[in-house]
Amino acid sequence: EPTLFTDLLPALRDEETVVITLYVRTNRADGMAISEMKNETMAQEKKITKDDFLKSHASIARCLEEEYLKGHREQPELSTLSRFVWMVISDSQETKRHATEVYSSPNVNTEIPMESKKWKEKVIPRQVLHTSARGVHTRPERHPKTPDFAEGFIDWFLIGESDAVIVERISSFGPTGAMRTNRPMFRTTGHGNCSEPIPVLRDPSERPHNN
Repeated sequence: EPTLFTDLLPALRDEETVVITLYVRTNRADGMAISEMKNETMAQEKKITKDDFLKSHASIARCLEEEYLKGHREQPELSTLSRFVWMVISDSQETKRHATEVYSSPNVNTEIPMESKKWKEKVIPRQVLHTSARGVHTRPERHPKTPDFAEGFIDWFLIGESDAVIVERISSFGPTGAMRTNRPMFRTTGHGNCSEPIPVLRDPSERPHNN
């Protein structure tokens, strides 16, 4: 992974950086597998718009940022906040490029009213990072090789190293990555709500009983 040691791990290890994972599965890997089975060439990906895959993820990520900027979401190791990083994990390179172009920001602190800010005059940028994984490991029809599985494992591992994870219902990849380290998860069906993470049962005794 070209940016693993230069960008991704330094961001995840920086105690002044909040990293939010956006797990975005577009099913592009499935489409590629079907096209290859039919000996067809998959049509070039269209430009992803804000109304497609990223809109609900971005809404929750912005909600989380606002909570941090207002001082409502604390982390013991976060004495000061220098930047946000959105780590986009996806099977679509176009989705990753679009996220970088649209959602990078030189200062998200300007979006918060002055009276509500925890860090009044501080410049707090948002950086969008991503891996180069293509999701080939998910489809046996594409005959994935060791590098393809390595891409998938790196994505899964990085999810569990972030501070919060935004997941979807259609895949267990994001949730299991978050559960590896008990990271708070937020589902895209939450209509932009970040007040309560998805509850995770830590012990079978916590399972609710039906009366």
